[in-house]
Amino acid sequence: MDQRLLRILNNREQNYPHALDKQFPRILAKIMALWDTPDMNQFFVELMVNKRGDRAGFPKDVASDIIYLSMVHARLGGAAGAI
Repeated sequence: MDQRLLRILNNREQNYPHALDKQFPRILAKIMALWDTPDMNQFFVELMVNKRGDRAGFPKDVASDIIYLSMVHARLGGAAGAI
């Protein structure tokens, strides 16, 4: 469990993106690496928009986690344009 992200989520473990962390830990690690950078919103878009046409997409629980993190990021002052 990423302790920094848990703090961002006000230590509410029930809000933690468990599915994303378990199934795609490298993506969660990249989200946390980009969290305070101008590139974060673009990465959220890249995760959720299939521009290559050859991807199956994320499982529903993982997609929900990504969308939730995007909304938290926007609410905390992430640049405009988050999902």
